[in-house]
Amino acid sequence: MDMEITIRVGKGQITIEEKAAPFLRGKTVILHLQRMPGPCSNDSCQIQYTLSARLDEHGNSTNYRELSEGEFRILADPMVIRSIDAGRENVVLRYTRSGKFKIKGFYL
Repeated sequence: MDMEITIRVGKGQITIEEKAAPFLRGKTVILHLQRMPGPCSNDSCQIQYTLSARLDEHGNSTNYRELSEGEFRILADPMVIRSIDAGRENVVLRYTRSGKFKIKGFYL
């Protein structure tokens, strides 16, 4: 039986829920900010950022900071790390009932 895994990130943390642990064990979770254009049709809208995650078997840590706890490895964009630390956020990685990967608790 798996347990909930918590990885400290400065004053914040990333938590891997118990149900997601078997799917993430031995894989690399890559967290990065994705730039999205605003809702306006012209270029005057602010760019919106959303947290994006993907799974990788190995993961290349060239532009990312590595966070790990036992068999769990996360590579995170430096902006993601700063945001979690500064906001004292608790980011939760989970799997939904439909088997999709979901992130909760990240605010920029």
